[in-house]
Amino acid sequence: PCVTYNGETYCQPGTYSYTANCEVVEFEIAPQPAFWLELGDDKTVGGGELVNLTAQTNAQTVNVSWYAQGSSIPGTGLNIQVQPLENTLYSIEIEEPGGCLLSDSVWVFVIKANTSVFAPNVIKPGSGENGWFTLYASSGYVVEIEELSIYNRWGEQIFLANGIAPGNPEKGWDGTFKGKRLDPDVFVWQAVLRMEDGSTLQKTGDVTLLR
Repeated sequence: PCVTYNGETYCQPGTYSYTANCEVVEFEIAPQPAFWLELGDDKTVGGGELVNLTAQTNAQTVNVSWYAQGSSIPGTGLNIQVQPLENTLYSIEIEEPGGCLLSDSVWVFVIKANTSVFAPNVIKPGSGENGWFTLYASSGYVVEIEELSIYNRWGEQIFLANGIAPGNPEKGWDGTFKGKRLDPDVFVWQAVLRMEDGSTLQKTGDVTLLR
């Protein structure tokens, strides 16, 4: 903001002085903080899934506007909930008290019905096709399983694989931990998938181990 002293207006940061009644008066205009606005990483969701979009900023806001594909949508705060049916670019624009405008955008990619990700809910080692646990996806849709973790009911990680191809069961979990067969139980799995569009998708679920 600009400052007016003795009829003169000063706007640039720095130290200034002027003479008043034979006295030299000095004052300083401090630099404005660098304002920022961040909507986070792009997201991948299922069609019709509700998505929370939250913006973070270090600026005070006097006006907030949201847009989908460039068209205004309801929302006057830093958090909105959307439900896209197709890939959509969401944007936020804020105005701070000094009149500065900041904006940021985020893509929400939507999984189509014919591009699904499948995870078996039961495995039985030694039974052939159902003997291993991994994730499966439509051809070319998932480039890589960046991380696949499995946990027992106490939260202990019993399996971890990185950088494996989807649909390759022998790179998945075989129902063992440190080389020993585990007893039948229900286990929780978490996966981070890298999609063909470059985004990542996080999935979680449970799988029952049978013997």
